[in-house]
Amino acid sequence: MAEVFINYRTGDGEKTAALIKRELSYRFGEDSAFRASESIPPGMRYPRSCSEAFGAALCCWL
Repeated sequence: MAEVFINYRTGDGEKTAALIKRELSYRFGEDSAFRASESIPPGMRYPRSCSEAFGAALCCWL
């Protein structure tokens, strides 16, 4: 499970969130950060996946 949960507002924060996720993944491993648009596999329930990731994260970037 990811240690960092990244949340952003669609439109104005998407590029920043993508950059943060990329850098965290580069430094700490591919699964170190959760970003809903690329971390939730097809077929998984969005609210439940976000809730579980948020609950398991050590740090949240909102």
